[in-house]
Amino acid sequence: MLTLPSQTSRYFPKTTSTGKRLSYRITKPVRSARHLEQLHMLRAIFPRALLISPLTASVRLSRQVLVASLSSASSRPGQGQLPPSSSRWLTAKQATTVLTAVTALSAAAAAVAWCETEEINDERAMPVTGAVEGVPIKADLTNQEYKLARQNTTRKVKNHYQYVIMGAGTTAYAAIETIFNRQPQADILLISNEAALPQPDVFRHHALSAPLLHSYNEWRRHTTSKLESEPDAISSAPITLLLNNEKSLQLDVDKQRILLQDGSYITYDRCLIATAGKDRGLWAVDRRKISYSLRDRINTCSTIYDFEQLDSLHNIMANKHVSVVGGGFLGTELALALAVRGRETGMTVSQIYAEKGPLCRYIPNYLGMHVQRLLHGAGVRYVNERLVTDVKDGGDDAPGALRISLMGWNKENIYTDYAVLAPTHVEPCVDVAVKSGLELDANTNGIAVNQQLEAVGNVFVAGGVASYYDAALGRRRVEMFDHSINSGILAGKNMTADERRPKRRYTHQPMYRSLLKDIDVVCDVVGEIDSKMHTVGIWVNNPVETEDETETYQRGIIYYMRENRIRGIMLWNASDYLERAREVLNAQTNIANVAMLKRQIALAPDAWLRVMETAAD
Repeated sequence: MLTLPSQTSRYFPKTTSTGKRLSYRITKPVRSARHLEQLHMLRAIFPRALLISPLTASVRLSRQVLVASLSSASSRPGQGQLPPSSSRWLTAKQATTVLTAVTALSAAAAAVAWCETEEINDERAMPVTGAVEGVPIKADLTNQEYKLARQNTTRKVKNHYQYVIMGAGTTAYAAIETIFNRQPQADILLISNEAALPQPDVFRHHALSAPLLHSYNEWRRHTTSKLESEPDAISSAPITLLLNNEKSLQLDVDKQRILLQDGSYITYDRCLIATAGKDRGLWAVDRRKISYSLRDRINTCSTIYDFEQLDSLHNIMANKHVSVVGGGFLGTELALALAVRGRETGMTVSQIYAEKGPLCRYIPNYLGMHVQRLLHGAGVRYVNERLVTDVKDGGDDAPGALRISLMGWNKENIYTDYAVLAPTHVEPCVDVAVKSGLELDANTNGIAVNQQLEAVGNVFVAGGVASYYDAALGRRRVEMFDHSINSGILAGKNMTADERRPKRRYTHQPMYRSLLKDIDVVCDVVGEIDSKMHTVGIWVNNPVETEDETETYQRGIIYYMRENRIRGIMLWNASDYLERAREVLNAQTNIANVAMLKRQIALAPDAWLRVMETAAD
């Protein structure tokens, strides 16, 4: 089997006997050994007029090139012409013979260059290494439709793949890597909803600052397509790529095939649904209805490009005001990062949230107030207990500014130069499951799967779209980066399972981390956390400081309880106990009293521990 690299548009300037410069454009890659043999024949007859590299591509042969070639072969060498050692005299008979050969070969060259004949379906057609655009072909296409489809792919037309993966995010990439690790020759089709492939040479990513890089990695990287944010991650794998709207797909699980929008279908052996979700909108703000003219002043924190814009915002918005909407982990991290960077240029930052304090949907109020004081000391102004209902242009009242409408104790408007919409959570994309009749979990809105991440026979689901059974916590759906990676790995292993390597259960306890480095806070979370649950905080306090009635929360653990069982654990500046926290959560010990919690994870002697308890709402 020949291995030829695929080239698309390269020019090779040539010089004829008359000194004229010609360019030959590579239009299509070499498809088979037969075409390569034809190119070798052309090169043997016209070594100077057609300097063809047999390992690059076919050449568009024009009549002007042929005329120039014949002229160089039938004229005496002279000034500006080729030297005698490179040319020879031809008699009239020899010239006629050459002309006949050229006429015959020009037709063959045209067939090679344009590749429009149906005989291209040669069994020796070359597979292409790398991500290419695959086009499904149904059997009843007309010849014209068939030619149009064939010119968009260099792969042999096929409608069956060993593995089909829907989605191009972190979960899909983890599954692909696992499959190739076990089966290097696996035949994989990746279906992505991108409208077009990215241009890596045009859109280059810039290095983000450490706080923003962490925020992107933790809260948005798993929802961003690898084709958009990390094109090299997919292009290095020998897979077939189909650009198709995921919402238009439908699974026929009984016949193991995927119905496409144009009526064609693809059959598979194993299929993985790993569609990336979309960040959840804010309570009363529909981002889809925001005026297009305001997009340069409103950042939705959806892609890596949004975070790159935030990284340079302190220079763009010097001596101006920025409002961060959202009091969750992402909004709090961004507000702090922007406020710290804004000190250099005079940019001021406000954080708007509906709760009493930042993170108060997840942590007890006393801890939220503590974080609020720390943020305020770092330069973050807060507008709490306000619900954002609209974002519009400032109009005549504030030309060039944004007007943010708020609802709280009273209806009010605030004006800002730039708005950052930063919801933490992600909505799963389950359109394929709804159309295909797969079971959805009513509580989590995810696709229901078993502990092996299998929804139905040979259809697996992983990542933030999967509602799986957790032995410790019951059925749940997790939308974080750690889960996306580990569930994708296990899905890839189970898709390649056989008698020697049977399927395995998903037992990983995923975690996520919020990093607020500038206020010396790092919190790690496993399990389910909600401030409405019964919480027990175990805090390390110096006994001397306690006598002065000063409450500090520098290091501690918060347990989230329900029916005397631990449902979640937050480690506050105690990351070294992460694995121990996973063990405690999986054990599901019946907690009879608070004293038992002190012994679950030993932070310090009892005399140094303070307990802060809140009741369930």
